[in-house]
Amino acid sequence: MKKIQLLFASIFLIAFTSCTNDTENEQSVTTATNNSKLTAKSALVNPTVYAAGYGQSSWTTQTASTIWTDGVEYNLTDGVYTGTAWSVYKEGTDVYVLTKEYNQLVSGSNNICKVWKNNVLQYTLPSTPNTHPNSLFVSGGTVYVVGRDYVSSKFVAKLWVNGVVTTLSTGTTNAEAASVYVSSGTVYIAGYEQASNGNYVAKLWKKVGQAAITSTDISANTSNSYATSVFVVGTDVYVGGKAASTINNFGFRATVWKNSVPTYLTDGAYDASVNSVFVLGTNVHSAGYKYNGTNSLALVWKNSVVTQLSVGTNAAFAYSVFAYGNDVYVGGIEQNPSFSNVANVGKIWKNGAVYFQTSQGYYHNITSIFVQ
Repeated sequence: MKKIQLLFASIFLIAFTSCTNDTENEQSVTTATNNSKLTAKSALVNPTVYAAGYGQSSWTTQTASTIWTDGVEYNLTDGVYTGTAWSVYKEGTDVYVLTKEYNQLVSGSNNICKVWKNNVLQYTLPSTPNTHPNSLFVSGGTVYVVGRDYVSSKFVAKLWVNGVVTTLSTGTTNAEAASVYVSSGTVYIAGYEQASNGNYVAKLWKKVGQAAITSTDISANTSNSYATSVFVVGTDVYVGGKAASTINNFGFRATVWKNSVPTYLTDGAYDASVNSVFVLGTNVHSAGYKYNGTNSLALVWKNSVVTQLSVGTNAAFAYSVFAYGNDVYVGGIEQNPSFSNVANVGKIWKNGAVYFQTSQGYYHNITSIFVQ
């Protein structure tokens, strides 16, 4: 499932900027320690847990786009360019991963956005220096990718279907597509777009068959709101994100909209967000973070009941949630303060407890998980 990165990192990750580099520079190791691999394998039973993310093997190497299968990592990129994996999805026996690479040594070089199938490159999306892919969904072998690009001084929201691009926003103001979901042939895309008054509005784009794409504002333009994740069950559309607080102009409420009606999971006293939504049965599972005045906490909500995943003394974020049977898996990142350079550890939590983590050195991040 998807994990998003907001249009402006200073807006979305403000609570984390004092503790980590920009996510383009967060990195994880190319080879996990033998102990961590064995621990992951011994703990894993059916189903298989797939995780996408990125990392590095030393402070002098670049990040590699990485997929972990039951805790065993495989690097899709060779480290020549900086690599990041943003989304993983499985359909049938096929596992798809969405990645981005860029040449850190050449200013202004194009980003290289790729779709992989079973660790084999399928195609490269047409990209510019500002193209960023956020989310991937596969339905009947058709691959849907959403993200953003930069056109004529504005960020625009985009959809790629098997590599063919469609622009979702008008380009008159900034916009981004953060998450995509396909149900019964209808494509749902969550994101946000800047209104004429400068505020950001949570958006839902929808494409039914061959009809034209429609868009709906699911928040008012009187304050800022951002949609970051979408999940569809029957006729119900769930969108996760964050909405401006009435308590603190610099705080956001972690929010889930069901058919455009918001439920606020936090009070807005501090910045918080839902980064991923997964619905199973009558339960709405949401993963995200809340700043506590000192650090950001990785959190998961079951409906409105919250569980803190990180220890609290370390900055952390939850980026992806997946419910399978009676178990809830969450992928994210947590700071490792014992490491001299303040490395970040990619983690998967299962039912609130640490289930898998990358090695303790350098930078790691798990951005997306899929369980089957």
